[in-house]
Amino acid sequence: MIILTGHIGINGRLSYVPQQAWVHCGTLQENILFGRPMEKNRYDSIIEACCLVSDINILPNGDQTEIGERGVNLSGGQRQRINIARALYSDSDVYLFDDPLSAVDTRVAKYIFKNAIRRFLKGKTTVMVTHGMHFLEKCDQVILLENNCIEEQGTHKELLNHGGRYTQMFNFVQANNDLEGETETEGRHTQTQLFQSKTIIIAPEEKQQGQVSFHTYAAYVKACGGFCVALMVFVVFCLHTATILFNGIWLQRWLDDGDGSHIALIASSKLHQKMFQRVLHCPMSFFDTTPVGRILNRFSKDMDECNEKNGLYIPISTWLCNSIFIGYDWTNGVVLIIIMDLWFHAGIRETKRYESIARSGIVVQLTSAMQGLSIIRQDIFIKKFHTYVNEHQKCHMLFYATLLWFAFRVEVLCSLLVIITGILVTYSPYITPAMAGLALSASFQVTQIVTGLIRNKSDLQARFTAVERINEYAKTLPQEQSVVSLKTPVPREWPPDGSITLKDVELSYRPGLPLVLKGINCHIKGGEKIGVIGRTGAGKSSLIGNLLRLMEIDSGSITIDGIDIANVPLAQLRSVLAVIPQEPVLFQGTIRYNLDPFNEYTDEMLWNALEQSYLKEKISLESMQLEAVVDADGNNFSVGEKQLICLARTILRKNKILLLDEATAFVDVETDFKIQKTVHETFAECTILTIAHRLNTIWDSDRILVLDAGRVAEFDSPEILMEDESSFFRAMMLAMGVTQLSSNRQIQTGESSAS
Repeated sequence: MIILTGHIGINGRLSYVPQQAWVHCGTLQENILFGRPMEKNRYDSIIEACCLVSDINILPNGDQTEIGERGVNLSGGQRQRINIARALYSDSDVYLFDDPLSAVDTRVAKYIFKNAIRRFLKGKTTVMVTHGMHFLEKCDQVILLENNCIEEQGTHKELLNHGGRYTQMFNFVQANNDLEGETETEGRHTQTQLFQSKTIIIAPEEKQQGQVSFHTYAAYVKACGGFCVALMVFVVFCLHTATILFNGIWLQRWLDDGDGSHIALIASSKLHQKMFQRVLHCPMSFFDTTPVGRILNRFSKDMDECNEKNGLYIPISTWLCNSIFIGYDWTNGVVLIIIMDLWFHAGIRETKRYESIARSGIVVQLTSAMQGLSIIRQDIFIKKFHTYVNEHQKCHMLFYATLLWFAFRVEVLCSLLVIITGILVTYSPYITPAMAGLALSASFQVTQIVTGLIRNKSDLQARFTAVERINEYAKTLPQEQSVVSLKTPVPREWPPDGSITLKDVELSYRPGLPLVLKGINCHIKGGEKIGVIGRTGAGKSSLIGNLLRLMEIDSGSITIDGIDIANVPLAQLRSVLAVIPQEPVLFQGTIRYNLDPFNEYTDEMLWNALEQSYLKEKISLESMQLEAVVDADGNNFSVGEKQLICLARTILRKNKILLLDEATAFVDVETDFKIQKTVHETFAECTILTIAHRLNTIWDSDRILVLDAGRVAEFDSPEILMEDESSFFRAMMLAMGVTQLSSNRQIQTGESSAS
């Protein structure tokens, strides 16, 4: 951001913990140290203060356990606590916390606030943005912001005595008992299955061995249009080359009119389309184990090699080859080509493969750094990036050095051929001077053409490793399971009721890994509101993923209104389910594009959806209104505003089934109640599954589903569960200080109607 007026001064070093946690590929310890030297006592104190000891104890390799890209094998609370530990270990002078405690449960939040922020950072300047009103009593100063201005400022007691907006907010929270539920009991149960596996999470990138296979060349020929088209192109080149040999003018016209590069462009477009479609239909497990940088490398540099280099080298190599076969004694040329091809090409081909793989490391490091750009201010990342660049440059320079080495050897062999020809014609008694001149002239021209052909062929084969890598993605990437056709197609109005039945559902992330869901059996009636709770690793998010078929179940069945979702086309299945995730997703474009990307709704419908999501006033104040710009990843909106835009998008779709995956974790209390009110009013006839940290968002559900270690531990109405003294739900409510559920329901209902 740019300061228009005024100034900001900071005395000392600064550490920043964002609202949305960021981790990079590496071990848990590397994420905390962040390139700083290891101080054992300080390190142990920090992980204790950040409540990470129990997490580390259950990991297969302790704090040396590898963390996947974007922290895919960590829960949101674990990622946030690692970010807090990283900031504490930096030993800075000023600490900025952007509401990091909203991602953890109430007990852990209180523990971190007491031991990490108040005790460990005692004497340090700490600025914390928070929606938790109970933390403010312990703060030295409280600043209340409203409409981008400081509304009130002072201590907690002074602001309460003032009786202003702060007092209203505090009383609002107190009236609704807004305390987060203990949905994450640290270190007592199973972590995610990626932690359970001791295998390396980020699989090494594969490198082909030996010669570039015939299938690679065949795939490129097919992409050009097939073998018939390729044969026609080859014949045309042969005829064209024959014309060149008789008249040099044709060479100029041929080069001016075009050299066949447009054929290579068509082939590249087809290969790109095949690879793109293949990547789009990969299962989520592929993206969890493959860094985005590797995929970008194939779509960028490898496609560039296929577009530019192959279109240049293919016609030149064809012309040189035809020159040997048509114009000169081709037997000697063929012998030279075979000898030098078998002798020298292996090294050039392998160095090009290593260069392509080394480039992936640069792109992976760059994309990871861009995601955490707001908190990276360390030389360690620059040094690490330099290391990847140096490794790539070694392979890059070695490739070109190998080409020069190869060219020198070819020149030496061709020179030897000319010398041998000169000796033979000099000492042979049967060769006339005219024949000797012709032999020397032909040997000079043949060696020149063979030299050019061998060098171009060698470079072309090295560049074809890019086609090999593209074809690998276009042919071998795993795909989401095919749909089994039904005798009776799925009705267009499906599902009419929204009932869901899970029967003996078992799931593992990959073959050979332990089960995440173990024999889930439950039936959800159409229009029923279900709250889903459980400890970390209990299988809550996996249950949502199953309904969307992001992962295919190992056994059992899931039916919606009597139709097995395994037999429903993926596009149709995912179009009838509405999802509001914990981390909202916005696309670069406009408000209209994010609400209605396919132009299916009128402006009136868009404004009604914005009004229901409490965004109409804000968007109407924008100069462009519905055409207001949305930056990449929605960075010009707060996390709460992005969540409300996702809610408006969901309202427009009017799906029968709504899935809420901790959708209000990062919003303030007032916005949380607005979202809940809109969901209850707009989706009153819909089936709703809600995963939530804040129990006040689910305690008015029709039934509560409690998952424990992948199994259904409890599934009944909140009233019945509250009467059961052994109930996990009852224990969580008692931890919040709630003893009678009915009174709290009345409080929530009364406040919702008042707002």
